[in-house]
Amino acid sequence: MKSRLTLNNLIAGLQTFFICMTLYAGEKGIMGYAGEKLILAIVFSLIGVFLNKKRVEINRRFKALIVMTCLMAVVITYSYFHSYCPEVTFPYWLRFIFVVLFSCICFDVDYVLKLCEYLQKIGVFIAVIYIVTWPVMGRDAGIYMDYQYTAQVVSFSTAFTVTKLFSKDCNVFRELVNLMILILTILITGKRMLFVIPLILVIIIAIMSKDNQKYKKFFILLVIAIIGIGTISLIMPSALNAIDRLLDSSGDTSLNSRVYFWEYAMMLWSRNKIFGIGFACFPRHIATAGVDLAKYHYINAWAAHNIYYQMLAEIGIVGTVVFCSVFVLGIVYTIYIYKKIKSFNNTQYSRVVLVSLYCQLWFIIYGFTGNPLYLAGQFFIEIFGLILISSIRNKLVKTNVGYIIRDINKNEN
Repeated sequence: MKSRLTLNNLIAGLQTFFICMTLYAGEKGIMGYAGEKLILAIVFSLIGVFLNKKRVEINRRFKALIVMTCLMAVVITYSYFHSYCPEVTFPYWLRFIFVVLFSCICFDVDYVLKLCEYLQKIGVFIAVIYIVTWPVMGRDAGIYMDYQYTAQVVSFSTAFTVTKLFSKDCNVFRELVNLMILILTILITGKRMLFVIPLILVIIIAIMSKDNQKYKKFFILLVIAIIGIGTISLIMPSALNAIDRLLDSSGDTSLNSRVYFWEYAMMLWSRNKIFGIGFACFPRHIATAGVDLAKYHYINAWAAHNIYYQMLAEIGIVGTVVFCSVFVLGIVYTIYIYKKIKSFNNTQYSRVVLVSLYCQLWFIIYGFTGNPLYLAGQFFIEIFGLILISSIRNKLVKTNVGYIIRDINKNEN
């Protein structure tokens, strides 16, 4: 029995470690290798199905998720055989095969709650390290030594603090401090969109929350933000890079570069509107048949900086409709489940659902200016959000939560 328990803990520990490392993956050193970490996270999760202590279970209740991810894999498979550059498409095909396997499982909700706690602490730790090392190392400070990756992971990590702040059972002061640390870090990096996304999602989560004190908390948060920004602007004005860039976009070459990428993507789409040139082939095409903007000191030409334009270019109308349907259906289903459990006084379940919603919305919004579909760690954010809602659904069915489950089954049949 002792050896079995040890094996359970070992596998669960590795599973948790690689999930965290994938979601917080960077580009350099041990923080890199996001694709490999994603596969290991899924492999150890799958092994968990066969262990005695059931932190991982078969997804028997949200089979629509399996169907949706299978359709995505079918699109990538077809794209591989008709790709402009098959060797570029292949790693993504392999990634999606593992994603399909991942959609076949779900987690125990108690484990999910612990996982969210770990992810919140890691996110705050990354932000603190960046703030402390920034005066010495400059923008490329912190664990990642890259301001863009720091901004991306910290922006995403606000999911675990915001949803906790607007729940009934929380230490308001502590969560406000955590959120201010995260927002300050993003401000210092100067990444505008990654600063705006949490602001949008704070409003959405506050509106959806069933916390009786949510308006009071939102007002306190607003007051702290105004005072904090005013104070920082006097003491350390360079820390407000993101706001400065929002207010003054003149001479912004990154926008001009993005427009070029978007126009190039539309040109590629016009050549094959139905199926595109092959998944992930945009950067190879633009480097071999177009203009390599990196030579002219623009942002590197490795992605379109808009996943929707790039999907049209690479997988055409058919593939784009399939992928966007998965994104939209995930949001709709998450909101549906949240409405069903709102009448129950279960703060923990509600928080997990809101974390799921936050992850999915973060991915969708950032997709308009970033490349989250093509970066393993950021794509895992979307899949992680879907697995969370699958886990909640499974828990509700297992515990026979009255009319909720009957109503869900009735609607599905």
